[in-house]
Amino acid sequence: RKKEEAKVDTNPIESSERTKPETKNRLVTDERYEELKKRMRAKLRGQLNLGVAPEMLAIGAEMAVYRIEKGARAFGAYAKEMISDLGDAIRPYLKALYNDARDLPEMAELSKEMTFYSDVSAFDVDTIGNDGEEVDRLSDFYANEKDANRAIKELCQGWSY
Repeated sequence: RKKEEAKVDTNPIESSERTKPETKNRLVTDERYEELKKRMRAKLRGQLNLGVAPEMLAIGAEMAVYRIEKGARAFGAYAKEMISDLGDAIRPYLKALYNDARDLPEMAELSKEMTFYSDVSAFDVDTIGNDGEEVDRLSDFYANEKDANRAIKELCQGWSY
């Protein structure tokens, strides 16, 4: 009997590519997204109040499709991902890009799971922190309001109305 030789993978690059988790995205792949991200960063750096570049909107809409297809269907989740990837410069465009992606024919099924237009319109993109964390600008107010309500209840204990 011949001893079976252990198979050794001689191509580590090919091997590592096989172990990468496959993306479920079919509209915009992970590789395409990385390319788009580089292009968008360059566009955002060069924008400096020159108006809205049509190419920037096209790149951004495709990036939005990727994020939505990847699972960030809710506007807040999508916004966090985009800000995390591109920084503050993308904030003014978040709503337009999300809605542009929604309106693409290829997004018909996914659009049913997305945040309504009216809610996107009302969303304050400044409530998303620079690193994607949510910033609650009213948290101090709410904390103080709770303390005030507790103090009033304690003060009014035993009073009959």
